[in-house]
Amino acid sequence: MIYLIPVVVRDAHIIAKLIEKRIRDERIEGVYSIYLDPKIRGYLVIEAKNDDVIKKAIAGVKGVKPRSELLTISEQELDKILNKLLNEEKEVINVGDIVEIIRGPFAGEKAKVTAISSDKNLYTVIPIDLPTIVPIDIPAKNIKLLKSSKE
Repeated sequence: MIYLIPVVVRDAHIIAKLIEKRIRDERIEGVYSIYLDPKIRGYLVIEAKNDDVIKKAIAGVKGVKPRSELLTISEQELDKILNKLLNEEKEVINVGDIVEIIRGPFAGEKAKVTAISSDKNLYTVIPIDLPTIVPIDIPAKNIKLLKSSKE
């Protein structure tokens, strides 16, 4: 069976390592794989023999959100979710495009892209509505395209 274990998002990597360590140290049999995908935020995917094995593996691990019932998912459903996440078309943002800052201290501000650093996945933008012109470097995940300069 494949189980979805709800975890604290910011500590997901640490929680996965703690569970792995517990499985190795206590020699818990029946856990086949642990999978953590940053696109499936808040969940750790664990493949195991049955509920008892999972409960033993996650018992007492801080950061695992307690639930009365374990969430299960079929292999076909997991394949659908992963294929959908992998095949999402990414927005192509170019110099001159108008974007909205969606995270950080300037969240909600509209800005114009002035430079792109593809090796670091950063965009340099200038907020449109601020009284001063201040270039800001922002990660790609913190902006969304509003208007393309090609339109």
